[in-house]
Amino acid sequence: MTSLKTTSMAWTGDGRLVLAGRFVTTSGVLPAESDHAAHVVAWRPGEAELSLRRIELPPGALATLSP
Repeated sequence: MTSLKTTSMAWTGDGRLVLAGRFVTTSGVLPAESDHAAHVVAWRPGEAELSLRRIELPPGALATLSP
């Protein structure tokens, strides 16, 4: 389980679930705003692991997916 900030998700034509958002990068119970980093995550049903890539976003920008 993970704590999320501003998340967008969509299924792709080839069956992957893709998420974009700011994910907690610490184990803090109440993480500060600076404890979140933007990532794009992809997963296909049946796969044991997620594909994860950190992205840089300007402060306050939202991580969103376009159709």
